Amino acid sequence: MSKRDDAHNLQLAFSLHRSGKFAEASVLYRKIIKRNPKQARALHSLGMIEATRGNHAEAVQLMERSLSVQPANIQFVKNYATLLCQLGRYESASAVCLKGFEFDANNGYLLYLAAGALRKQDRLQDAVSAFDRLLALAPNHVAGLTERGSALLQLGRHDAALAATSTRRSRSNPDTPKRMSTRESFMAA
Repeated sequence: MSKRDDAHNLQLAFSLHRSGKFAEASVLYRKIIKRNPKQARALHSLGMIEATRGNHAEAVQLMERSLSVQPANIQFVKNYATLLCQLGRYESASAVCLKGFEFDANNGYLLYLAAGALRKQDRLQDAVSAFDRLLALAPNHVAGLTERGSALLQLGRHDAALAATSTRRSRSNPDTPKRMSTRESFMAA
């Protein structure tokens, strides 16, 4: 099989993968990997299929191999960190996000994943700081605002959590007339 055949098989595997024909795509990815064990796209894509199938140990191993070949591929980093979060491996997910920041320090998706992973580790102040960094880049990130508020509440910073909730409400639907905050409604009663 030539490099041209590998390129053709890789494109065919991507096409099969996108159309949900995972078994057929897997066969092609495995052929490509057997011929070229450092074919990062095939490794990563096969890892994505294995994650979908629930073969998490193999998915993790394949994605790690793909990142060892292409550590600066941010899409690989995001997919791998997402898988680690889904598996409850928050400390590992945080570490993967930190490595990703070396290549894209202002990636909103990685910031959100890192902040969420820190929160799941009960590193609440670190999580708030990460959410603050995310919100400096994307002030209308509603999920970031919401989770920041939840982390503040867990820290016992109730006033700041209420303020975050009010900010989230106003940013999530700016055309809606401003409603009373929870605090204002209690005070009015």
